[in-house]
Amino acid sequence: MNGLSTFVLRHKVLVTLFWVAAMVAGMMAAGKLGDKFSNEFKIPGQEGYNANRAIIEKYHNGGEANPIIPVVSVSDGKITDDKELVAAFGGVLDELNQQGLRGISYPHTQDPAFITDDGKSMFAVVAMPPIYDAAERDKVSDTAVASIQSRLPANATLTVTGLNELATADEQAEESSSGALMETLIGAGGALIILLFVFGSFMALVPLLVAAVSILTTFLAIYGVAHVLDMSEIVQYVVSLIGLGVAIDYSLLLVTRWREERGNGLDKIAATHKAMATAGRSVIFSGAAVAAGLLVLVLLPVPFLKTLGAGSVLSPLFSVLVTLT
Repeated sequence: MNGLSTFVLRHKVLVTLFWVAAMVAGMMAAGKLGDKFSNEFKIPGQEGYNANRAIIEKYHNGGEANPIIPVVSVSDGKITDDKELVAAFGGVLDELNQQGLRGISYPHTQDPAFITDDGKSMFAVVAMPPIYDAAERDKVSDTAVASIQSRLPANATLTVTGLNELATADEQAEESSSGALMETLIGAGGALIILLFVFGSFMALVPLLVAAVSILTTFLAIYGVAHVLDMSEIVQYVVSLIGLGVAIDYSLLLVTRWREERGNGLDKIAATHKAMATAGRSVIFSGAAVAAGLLVLVLLPVPFLKTLGAGSVLSPLFSVLVTLT
């Protein structure tokens, strides 16, 4: 530990520039991570998973792929009285059926269940191919909707709903008011109040600065790992949670010990060496224990938990590195 503290003290500017560069790169990487995360929560071997796979293999759609619900409406009269519109809607659904989708509605069944109570709207259930990539799934869905829209007469309006569309709307509403960054900032604000009470000086900002650097550096590392592994979207929240708590805890331990040694009469350099030799060792041991616990997730037979363990294990490791340097 004495060798590490000596190196850091001799190259303070170089070490500081390194972590500043890593933090800036982490900020840039964090903005691009959204496209790298996966929202799949498959559990192979479970009855629900096996049933979904059987449906997909037999019918080549359905299963976990939620259908879209295109709704065609008219402003005047009953929609079933417009034979041209009904025929056009049925025709475009037939075309989609030939492209790997499966659409069914009133034109195929004459079932009034596909007609709304006021008689002005008619909907279809269009089963999507089993596409798990959100961007690719949206592309297929948008193409299908565009095909339907292009075949409808001018007096008809088209709206689209379904589980994915409703879920997307809910997610957008939630993301506008929260997200990993916002939750981290809220946690950091609460931590700052406590640290100001403990230190009563600007020293309270040191643990938060360490947490910020460690979290953003971890995001940078995860951005690289995400090019190799499918990372669960939960990773970003776990990294922020662990990074904030662990980094503050470790830096608080080291700073408190340094202040104690200063109070015992040691100068700044000697107090740094002493704090690193004692509290620094505790930080390393604790970080290794946390990392080992998270790494156990890799052994579980659940894909998203495996990636969660592989990604979140980086958080305590970078927290230790930033704290000690």
